[in-house]
Amino acid sequence: MDTTTDTPTEEALSPEEQYAARQNQAALVAAQRAPIDQALARPNARPHTALPPSLFDALEPLSMPSMALDPGQITSHSLHAELEGWNCEGAVEALSAMQAVAKQLIDARETLRSNPIKHEAELILELDDLHGKLWPTAAKKVDAVVKNLNATAAALEAQLNAQVKDSQHGSEIRQFVRSQKPGERMATLRQAIERGDSTTVGALLGSPAPYLTGLDLSPEMHAALLNQWHTKLDPLKSKQVTLVRHAQASLEKAGSVFLASTDAMLGVKHTTVAKLRQQREKVRKATVIGAVAG
Repeated sequence: MDTTTDTPTEEALSPEEQYAARQNQAALVAAQRAPIDQALARPNARPHTALPPSLFDALEPLSMPSMALDPGQITSHSLHAELEGWNCEGAVEALSAMQAVAKQLIDARETLRSNPIKHEAELILELDDLHGKLWPTAAKKVDAVVKNLNATAAALEAQLNAQVKDSQHGSEIRQFVRSQKPGERMATLRQAIERGDSTTVGALLGSPAPYLTGLDLSPEMHAALLNQWHTKLDPLKSKQVTLVRHAQASLEKAGSVFLASTDAMLGVKHTTVAKLRQQREKVRKATVIGAVAG
């Protein structure tokens, strides 16, 4: 016996039955939806709205301080170990101070961004206030150390470039050198520098009139040869100059990098910060005027 029951087609139903069947089918489909889908399917459901763009608009925010701020930029130099960090302690401390400020700003940015209560504009201005508090102190320290390093290096360089005195037998030596071929004259001077011959070097570099030597040295070449001579006599001083100038250059580069990456540390463009400050100032003035008028 066939117990199957034929399901009537929609055409076989009355209009009232067709409407009821469609309503039942719609209810079945709706019941299978997730709650959020059911809510959005309602006639009075609110449509999706895009979140407003974040005011933290820096393109590539930093997650850690730049390597240019690492004290290792100075301490890793070969002469730092050889000279036991001569005159570089302040430079290392200044780099560490800049690195610490950068890290503090980056950490503060991430902490503030996770605040679910305050508005982003308020958080950004709070972060910028922190930057305005921390950076000037570090910058002042850097400027002072750079000034000190420059003065130290300049004093050493002056000694390495100091003019030498003419020797007792300078006239005879110059006459001998002039009798040589042009190519031999410079060789004689360089050999004298190499063997530490102060008499010959004094006669040729300390001559009262450069043309008497027959060397035809430009002022730049004369200064370079003087530096070679003093470096030969005092190689330590030359190394000290090299280390101090390296520390100075490292600090100057770090300062430039810090300033250039401020937006990336704060996570917001400086133009955005300026606009927010202008807006806050307008609100403050309006509040004061309103209070006075009241």
